[in-house]
Amino acid sequence: MRSHPTVLFCVLFAALTNALKQCNDCVKITNCASAIQLIRTDRSAAAIQQLQNALCGFEGVQKLNIISLSEIENHRNIRLLPTECGDVDGNRIVGGTSAGLYEFPWLALISYRDNEGKLNFKCGGTVINARYVLTAAHCIKNQQIVGVRIGDYDISQPEDCVGEDEIRECESKFQDIAVSHKIHHRGYVTQPYILNDIGLLRLARPVDFSYRNSGSICLPITKDLREKDLVGERGVVAGWGMTDIQTKSNILLKVELPIFSESSCNMLYKSTSRQLGPGRMTNTFCAGEIGHDSCKGDSGGPLMLESYYDEQCDDCVKITDCAPAIQLIRTDKSAAAIQKLKNALCGYEGVQKVCCSDFFTSRSLNDENESKINTLTSGDEIENHRNIRLLPTECGDVDGNRIVGGTSSGLYEFPWLALISYIHGRTLQFKCGGSVITARYVLTAAHCIEKKQIVGVRIGDYDISKPEDCVGEDEIRECESKFQDIAVTHKISHPNYVIVPISLNDIGLLRLATPVDFSYRNSGTICLPIMRDLRERDIALESATVAGWGATENQRQSNILLKVQVPIYPETTCKSFYKRAMQSRIFKPNMKMNTICAGDEGRDSCKGDSGGPLMIEAPYNGTYKFVQFGIVSYGFEQCGLSKPGIYTDVRKYMKWILDTIKP
Repeated sequence: MRSHPTVLFCVLFAALTNALKQCNDCVKITNCASAIQLIRTDRSAAAIQQLQNALCGFEGVQKLNIISLSEIENHRNIRLLPTECGDVDGNRIVGGTSAGLYEFPWLALISYRDNEGKLNFKCGGTVINARYVLTAAHCIKNQQIVGVRIGDYDISQPEDCVGEDEIRECESKFQDIAVSHKIHHRGYVTQPYILNDIGLLRLARPVDFSYRNSGSICLPITKDLREKDLVGERGVVAGWGMTDIQTKSNILLKVELPIFSESSCNMLYKSTSRQLGPGRMTNTFCAGEIGHDSCKGDSGGPLMLESYYDEQCDDCVKITDCAPAIQLIRTDKSAAAIQKLKNALCGYEGVQKVCCSDFFTSRSLNDENESKINTLTSGDEIENHRNIRLLPTECGDVDGNRIVGGTSSGLYEFPWLALISYIHGRTLQFKCGGSVITARYVLTAAHCIEKKQIVGVRIGDYDISKPEDCVGEDEIRECESKFQDIAVTHKISHPNYVIVPISLNDIGLLRLATPVDFSYRNSGTICLPIMRDLRERDIALESATVAGWGATENQRQSNILLKVQVPIYPETTCKSFYKRAMQSRIFKPNMKMNTICAGDEGRDSCKGDSGGPLMIEAPYNGTYKFVQFGIVSYGFEQCGLSKPGIYTDVRKYMKWILDTIKP
């Protein structure tokens, strides 16, 4: 009879350090009643984390050590906190002072009755589950609270609207809910110092989370979040509070603040406040700088940081269904293997579940075992990357309404092209492009991201001046009215992107708030050079395609999607262009530019967009597809003149792309 992997646990409940620790009660899971009870009754992220930290070795099969059941993560009420929380997916205005319409759906306004019987909003808070709002104790104690409002944006208007024209979005729904219990911390005092300034409001009825403008914030449940060093990080504060001119704002505001060390806080407050004595910054931290502080927030409102929280994978399967995991258990009993198994746990379904792709990069197995496990890969670092499954296999189709040799593209010829929308004064403008590489990511240039106020991306447009796009005539006339405007949640530039003394590593990613809907014919993904033969292909003297709405030869932006074929130059020719175009002290012959140069007089990427793709038709999974080899970066002279355009070489950044993208 074939034996299944048996998980073992340690019964001792204690703290577990990052290094693997041994325990003196490492037992079979069937002999650990508390572990069995946890598996049967709790499938929350905290329970999974708890079991992850319990691995203690192998005895022919897995062993686990459940000594990591911390006071917080194992609290009897941990299940009352939601696992779906703090989504960074609103209509976010990165770097702006006004928040996006759906950026902070967990923010609550607390309503008070004054001595004259009038209602006023004077404090804020955060929704932490359907029945509780977290706030400051000073907003609760001795106050006549009427209720809380959730989902508002402009408190002076019955309907909230942001954006203009095609990407204008409005919301008229908010929730006013009465408060049934006011609970301030029992250790809260204001004399001689303010201490334990925290409280909870229990709502008379649950928040309705079916509305897009309602949600819950995540709390630092896990040990790594509670012990995270916040010094030097930048937190976000949001609310309707006092602004720098000391008047209350009607519109939801936000600001980023630097967080200071405890010693710096104590020093700052020692001489400036009687409310805080020297060394009395207990259970608090301070943040802010001149012109940027929580006046744009509310008393009782949140200070937030973006952090990894309950990260999941898209291939969470039973461990018995993951061949490389079983192989690892049978052949490797090292601490590194134990840690790998800990990190891969993602749930329970009768038996443990693991992110199976986490084991495809294992180098602890011998070559023979590894070749059996990776039967579908070549062992190549890129082809074997754990995130390779996030990239689509259906991509770059050369099957649109193609106009061969034309300057205008076909209506459905490049469905992966994206327009990036920016705030320009009081209007929105498309100033860069990009390419859809997965349902959640757009690949573009770093210079299109850095220090830019990006609103979102548009996918599926053709003529940006018209609500409906039409090409052809009479019987072969075809029209399309659908495009997708999607907000951006994360702007990710390459960590080594620089512009001085020369632009290098000009590549970036935009994570979208919602997935692209690929059911429309005018949306799709471009193929990337995943396979080794594509990454090592000599593309010199090949002809590539660039497409976009960029500046034309007369320096005006085109309303209609254009395309152009450009010749690619050998690396030696490119370097000679660089040498002549730059000062000799800047350019070094052995400098790794990681770029491609392409184009000739009258034909270059001026017909494309900064951040848009340079594409070559190449064999891909047995058929010819458009593969993106470059990203439009910059040029040395006026568009269409003698110097070629410079493109970031995507092949050199495939590992960074795969390391960065998430499900």
